[in-house]
Amino acid sequence: ASVGNAPYFKVRIPAGAACNSDVQINVQIHADQGSWPGTSFTHTIGQLIPGNFTALNESFGSGIPATWTVVNGGSGGGAAATWTAANPGNRAIAPPMAAPVVIVDSDAAGLGPTQNEELITPALNLATTTSVTLEFDQFFNWYDFGNSEIGDVDVRSSATGNNWVNVLRQQNGDSPNPDHKTLNITAQAAGATNVQVRFHYYQAAFEKWWMVDNVKVTAVAPPACNNAVCTGAPGVAKAAN
Repeated sequence: ASVGNAPYFKVRIPAGAACNSDVQINVQIHADQGSWPGTSFTHTIGQLIPGNFTALNESFGSGIPATWTVVNGGSGGGAAATWTAANPGNRAIAPPMAAPVVIVDSDAAGLGPTQNEELITPALNLATTTSVTLEFDQFFNWYDFGNSEIGDVDVRSSATGNNWVNVLRQQNGDSPNPDHKTLNITAQAAGATNVQVRFHYYQAAFEKWWMVDNVKVTAVAPPACNNAVCTGAPGVAKAAN
């Protein structure tokens, strides 16, 4: 057998053909040496990329990832100085949270140190999205007789002018244990290329603790088509290989 000369075969595809649809191609061969019976096969046009996707899904099974940022803004050191996956106060963890979780433990830090602690996700590219949802599991344990510590969830991106915007404030009471939160952060995140979420625990000195697990960011975007169009003669579109 021998290989024919380029450009091999060109197939003209209708401009309105739907992405991920199949077209039937019928081939008949005619040459100086004769003709051969036709054959048929199908070819899929492009690859449909679904619009819904998960941009972040972190359960802290290996601790706090290096791509996340921890800001130790308080005073004092030690194992409980800031956000950690080490559980320095040996707190009980309620399912669906499971060790290791991330926790900032003011009670374990003891009398004297103050805490102003930030846990920040990596930047997420959500440029094509039309809606964005943040979910996580938590237990915010508040101390009745202290400094009225705060557990904030904030979002920043180009959509917020790169300023932190609060989407959840916890103060003056405990959350359920466990507590699953679902937050619509479309206004702060959709269409932006640099979305970050911050868990910010502050105004704390010998209070209690805040644990967080299973942080997930999901988004909706218009479906796209992955279709590498071959270069052909003017006016001729060819199916991708």
